[in-house]
Amino acid sequence: MIIKSKAWLEKIARENNFEVLVTRDASLINDENLAQYQVFVQMHLAPFDMTPSQQAALQKFIIRGKGWVGVHAAGLTGTQFKGTEVPYWKWFEKLMGGIIYSPHPEKQTGTILVEDVHIR
Repeated sequence: MIIKSKAWLEKIARENNFEVLVTRDASLINDENLAQYQVFVQMHLAPFDMTPSQQAALQKFIIRGKGWVGVHAAGLTGTQFKGTEVPYWKWFEKLMGGIIYSPHPEKQTGTILVEDVHIR
């Protein structure tokens, strides 16, 4: 997912005249570095995988009105995932609407009907 997302982000950046930095280096989540950006796209990095200082920097970034987009595990909440070395980030749970992750249901099957609807 991350490899394909990187290519897609770089493509839309080229097409829309903005820059994107894709990295797996979580040490870049700090006040000084985040000050350069308008939006933070978090791909699969769970909030409990960040250090408390990284969490604090991202929290300040969002509170200041900057954008945040979380993909997959980036939105996980709940204490069942975190290790003992990182305190639970209650602020992030509130950002996610107060939801707590519950286990995935068993595989679901279904049919998707796509209709071409034109609204005037």
